[in-house]
Amino acid sequence: MTRVLAVLRDICTGLYFFLSGVEYAVIIPTLNGFLHYLGAEQYYLGLVVSAFSLSGLISAPIFGRISDKTKTSKTCIIVGNLFEIGGNFMYFASTNKNMALAARLIAGIGAGAASSIYGVITLTTTDEERTRAFSKLFLLREAGLVIGPGFNIFLKSISFNLGPFEVNSFNSPGLLMTAVWIFHTVFTVILYKDPAISSNPREEDLSSSNTYANINSAEATPYVRSFKEEFLRDDVIVCLTANFLGVFSQAAMETALTPMTKIFFGWGGVQNSYLFVGGGVVVLVGFGSLSFLSKWVSDRAMLLYGVVGLVVIYILYTTMFVYLRLRPDQVEASWVFPVFIASVALLTLVLPYAWVSQASLFSKITSKETQAFNQGIRMVSLGIGQILAPIWAASLASLDGLPIMVGVNLALNVTLLLMIICSYDRLRISSDTAQNDASISRSTASDDSMSSIRDESTPLLAT
Repeated sequence: MTRVLAVLRDICTGLYFFLSGVEYAVIIPTLNGFLHYLGAEQYYLGLVVSAFSLSGLISAPIFGRISDKTKTSKTCIIVGNLFEIGGNFMYFASTNKNMALAARLIAGIGAGAASSIYGVITLTTTDEERTRAFSKLFLLREAGLVIGPGFNIFLKSISFNLGPFEVNSFNSPGLLMTAVWIFHTVFTVILYKDPAISSNPREEDLSSSNTYANINSAEATPYVRSFKEEFLRDDVIVCLTANFLGVFSQAAMETALTPMTKIFFGWGGVQNSYLFVGGGVVVLVGFGSLSFLSKWVSDRAMLLYGVVGLVVIYILYTTMFVYLRLRPDQVEASWVFPVFIASVALLTLVLPYAWVSQASLFSKITSKETQAFNQGIRMVSLGIGQILAPIWAASLASLDGLPIMVGVNLALNVTLLLMIICSYDRLRISSDTAQNDASISRSTASDDSMSSIRDESTPLLAT
C-alpha cells in the first residue's frame, strides 16, 4: 500500500510539472494576439508576461515556509492550484487588458507552490537519486512545452458561446487551463498523500540507531541556520548564480529567437513553431542523457561541464554576430543557416546540465529542515531571470544589438565559470549533511516496515 501511495504521489507531482509546461506553451504564443484583441498597447505584452513570474517569485518562499512548518505539501499544491484555476478563468473571461494582467498575476501565485514539491523531493530521495529525480521533473515540464503547441492547433478554430462568455481562439487557452487544473486538483485531493516526514528527524533516528546513542537531547534537536549562514556562502551563491544565469540565458534566447529568424531567414510563425518544437525535442534529449549520466558523474562536475559548454556556445554566437554586424552583406550567406541551427541545438542540449545540476546540488548543500523554503529562495533567483531576460533581449533583438546581447551573456557565463573553478572544492556535500540526509530519509519510513524505507527514498517518477 505504501508503494502504491508513493507512485500516486509521483504521478501527481509529475503531472503538475507537465501541466506547468503546457500552460506556458498554450498561453504565451496566443497572448500577444489576445492583448491586441483587447486593445492593449504592444508594451503590455512584457508587463503581462512578467506579472506571472513576479507573483510566483513572491509566493514561492511563502509556500516553502508553510510546507516546512506544517510538513505537508498537499495543502500547498491544492491552494496553488486554486490560484491557477482562478487566474486562468479570469484570463478566459477578460474583457480588457487590465483584467488579463491581473489574471496572470493571480495564476502566477499558484506557480510558487512548486517550492513545496521540491522540498518533498529532497526529503524523499537520497543524494545519489536526487539529480535523476529533478531531471525527470524538468524533463516533464519540457515535454509539456513540446506538446502544448499542439493544443493551439485545435483551439485556433474554436468559436462558440458558453453561457454569457464568448469562446474564441484568443481566450480558449484560459478555459483549457482552468479545466486541466481543476482535474489536477481533484486528482490531488483524492489520491495524493503526504509522506510521513518527522518534524524532528534526528530525534526519531536516535531511537533506531546506536550511532547517536551518546547524543543528548539538546543535540538531537535539528539545527536551523540563520539566513546568513544558509545563503551567504560561496557554494550556495554559486548555485543561485548558476540558476539565475541558466534561466536568463534560455529566456533571453527564446525572446530574441523570433526576431533573429526574421532578420536572417525571413521566417514567420509556422517556421518558428517548427524551430521551437525541434528545440524542445533536443532539450528532452539533454534531460534524458543527464538523468542517465547522473549515476556516475557528480553534480559539480556536470555543472562545470554545462557552464563550459555555455561559454563555448556564446563564443560562437558572439563571433558570428560581430562578423555579421561588420559584414551585413553576409547575412544571407549559405553558411549562416547551418551555423545558426547548430548553435541553437547545442545551447538547448547543454542548458539542462547547467540547470538541473545546480538545483540538485543546492538541495544537498542547504539544510534539509528548511528545504522547501530554500527551494523557494532558489525560485526567486529563477523568477528574477525570467523577468529581466525578456526585457533585456527584446531591447537588443536587432542586427546592431545582438552582438551586445550575446557578448554580455558570454561575460556573465565566464564569470560564473571562474566562480565554479574557485569554489569547486566546496561544491560537495559534507559528511555531516550526508549523515543528516540519511537520518531524514530513514525518518520518512514507517516503524513497522523496512520496505517502506525504500518506497520513500526511491527516485521521484522512478522507472
